[in-house]
Amino acid sequence: MINLCDYGNSQDCEQVSSFFLELFEEFVGDSSSGGWVIQNLFNSQSLEPGESKYKPVFSFLENWKNYVFFEGEVDFWLAQSNAFVWFIYFPEAEVAIHRGLMVDELIRSVEMLKNKKVKKNQKSKMYFINGFPRPYHYFYDRTLPFRYLDEGCVSPSFISLKESAFLPAKAFCDSADEVVISLEEINDFLLKNNAIAFSLGGGFGVDRKDHIYHFSDIISERVSDHLEVEAVYDFDENSAKFVWIGLCQESRKWKEQVAAISLVVQEIKEKDGEVVFVFDGLTCPHYLSSHDFILEKCSKEVAVLEEVVEKSGLKNDQVISLVGRKAVEKILWAHRCSFFISDALTDSLWPATFGKLPGVAYSIPRAKINGHCHPNTKFIPPSKVREIGKGDGNWARAGFSINAVYFKDFVVGEFSKIYG
Repeated sequence: MINLCDYGNSQDCEQVSSFFLELFEEFVGDSSSGGWVIQNLFNSQSLEPGESKYKPVFSFLENWKNYVFFEGEVDFWLAQSNAFVWFIYFPEAEVAIHRGLMVDELIRSVEMLKNKKVKKNQKSKMYFINGFPRPYHYFYDRTLPFRYLDEGCVSPSFISLKESAFLPAKAFCDSADEVVISLEEINDFLLKNNAIAFSLGGGFGVDRKDHIYHFSDIISERVSDHLEVEAVYDFDENSAKFVWIGLCQESRKWKEQVAAISLVVQEIKEKDGEVVFVFDGLTCPHYLSSHDFILEKCSKEVAVLEEVVEKSGLKNDQVISLVGRKAVEKILWAHRCSFFISDALTDSLWPATFGKLPGVAYSIPRAKINGHCHPNTKFIPPSKVREIGKGDGNWARAGFSINAVYFKDFVVGEFSKIYG
């Protein structure tokens, strides 16, 4: 029987050897100087395997979780999700140490590892995984270690996953070399190339919001200076104001979205006929086709955009659609815009985090918006955002209602404070 130990539960910890607890603590105790993985697993200059008493000899990726098998004084599995350590499993002792995970999910993963055949690689090439399907976690969690690699190491190697790498590796680390493959190919690639992959995320002694506030500027500069970007539209930046508007139809559905956005567009358009409206939606991973992504994933958002354009009477030269476009394009347009309107969560990533624009954002009262970077944002008062439903589900997916006229007055008021 597997002994499950929640590291934050003192009673659980009493049932587990202090040796296992200390090793777990060593892994999760990331330091401000770079983190355990860089300091102990790799030579900090060559990124070749270091002199750690524990050596990674096998890894594989499944369901967006990365698993690495270590040999040493004791053998163990390191399981990785958004943070560097999701849990650690010691197969000989049948002990799994975690931090507050769902028990059912943990047991399923451990049972899978118990039946996994390990094909050991004694001299392995190390890769870092570039990719995660959710843009928020991709930038806020996964890029923390990339920043350290960029500042302190030489030529790290990345595996960029076609389905979920929102930027190429060189956007994070100038000296990176990169292999681009699909999710279904990664495990065969690791076996055939005698390689091990690490999913670096979280920790590293840096506040996530502080990290992305500064690192987003470095990324923006590299996107602007070094990466080829397909032009969505060609506008004279000096002849128009660009107002960014986020549309969301996949989750967090806003009941009055079309009516409220249409009213805002109409009034801003009346105040300033030179305004061009930049509409955003889902983001296409960097190595996929935007055209195919829009057709396959964005039909609902395209329909909402068409309805807003019709209701507000916008002409073709007053509309830019970034629905289904790539991160590199969105980052550039976020810097061209002068004001934004969007959900306060992931939809605000481009205008608020990368562009650091003034604007208006909204979310249900129980949404954890304090985890998002909003340096110049005004928020619709929580009392004016009514959650639809019982209010006991996933807050990140909950639908809501905001009075369309109130929303229009609030947004136009904030816009007028800046632009008259």
